[in-house]
Amino acid sequence: MSVAAAVELADGVVRSARIVLGGVAHRPWRAVAAEKALLERPLAPGSIAAASAAAVQGATPLPGTRYKVALARGAVGRISKISQRAMTSVGTPLARVEGLLKATGTADYTADIPFDDLTYAVLLQATIACGRNRRYRHIRCRSRPGVVLVLTHLNAPKLPRMKAVAKGGNAQQTVPALQDDRVRFAGENVAMVVAESLGRGPVRGHSYPRGIRRAAACRGLHGESYPPFQGDGPAAGLSPRKAERGLETTDVTVEQTYRTPTQNHNPIEPNATVAHWDDDGGLTVYETCQGGVHLIRMGWRRPLVIPMRKAGSIRVVSKYLGGGFGGKNFMWPQNILPAIAARQLGRPVKLELTRAQMYTSCGYRSETLQRVRLGASSAGMLTSIVHESTSTGSDMGEFPEPCAQITQMLYACPNVTTTHRLVRQNVGSRPSPVRLVKGGLVRIGVRSRRAGQRAFARSPRAFACATMQRPTRAMTALVKQGPARDVT
Repeated sequence: MSVAAAVELADGVVRSARIVLGGVAHRPWRAVAAEKALLERPLAPGSIAAASAAAVQGATPLPGTRYKVALARGAVGRISKISQRAMTSVGTPLARVEGLLKATGTADYTADIPFDDLTYAVLLQATIACGRNRRYRHIRCRSRPGVVLVLTHLNAPKLPRMKAVAKGGNAQQTVPALQDDRVRFAGENVAMVVAESLGRGPVRGHSYPRGIRRAAACRGLHGESYPPFQGDGPAAGLSPRKAERGLETTDVTVEQTYRTPTQNHNPIEPNATVAHWDDDGGLTVYETCQGGVHLIRMGWRRPLVIPMRKAGSIRVVSKYLGGGFGGKNFMWPQNILPAIAARQLGRPVKLELTRAQMYTSCGYRSETLQRVRLGASSAGMLTSIVHESTSTGSDMGEFPEPCAQITQMLYACPNVTTTHRLVRQNVGSRPSPVRLVKGGLVRIGVRSRRAGQRAFARSPRAFACATMQRPTRAMTALVKQGPARDVT
């Protein structure tokens, strides 16, 4: 979602305005009603609110994109800031508050914050894709110097299954860590060792499970597929049943099958968590968090059995972020383990993922198999589109990669059918959104990061499909055309 705006002011009154939204239709969309709501009125909060409401009045979002109504309303609401910045920022240097600290290496990232009496946690991961761990050498590991705690499914507290973001919850991967002896994928966290110092050889070398019983693993998208929990369904104004029939009568048809590989989050800063319990029972968590602090707080509350009325006793701190790409937007099963260990030990516990663990513990964009069929007239106009996408499913939770969703809104075609299906595989953790969300001033617009965060708070389920980007060239050209006359 993006917005581009051009506003002409005379004595503080709007004389002309052009507002264009991107990501809400198959082409840049003129918000004519919002423009009319601004004309001959001061650029004040009241007129901005009226324009925001007018921009989305009568909106009929496609299935799974209802969040864009709030996103568009918030984007239009930033017009006054766009205008003010455009009048004052050209030629004026803008300082980044954290820029000097990050550039000089003096910023305290989550894993850099010092604590008294700190202990260090290390995750131990399965080396098979599917099976069961029958025995652990945790007793022998516990007796080694410097080791203060070993958590496995044998002694970890029983936790409720976390509620998925797609169902209004706080987690992407819904199966809590260390709850049974099952191994669902290679790299699954099966134990956590806490020691006085990091990098003790005996901790790593004597903590892996033995007595493993392997089972057949499912890999690849060639297995039996099933529809995801949140189906896409037919969209208003589209004719899904006609798309197949239209391919039979069209002048030209094109059919192709495409494959895309798995893509992983790889920010410079690995995911890290430091948990510390206060004397009064409050929990302070230093977390690598991309901005959904409230989402993270609510995600910690349920497994720790903290009543909703005391959710404020959980304090989430994220001072600086070394990149995220979507992998730091949600709760992951290992996030809760430092808090469990800190509660048992009465000491702060720090867990920092290794680079290798970033590939198995914080989501990824799944591989996809996409079959696309197009029908067109002899004049080159699209008449039918059938886009079928298959991606990775998981016992850890569902997230269908929404690659066919954009087809519903990107092309001017009367007959469109899109489907998403999943195939369960024993690979990686749960698939998740992989996005690079940036914020900042552009030439005649602003990438609506804050609006996206507000939409995330209102509907975290749908935010998984959101992408924030700068206004396109088509949007820029549309804004430059002059006073509004009709919807283009």
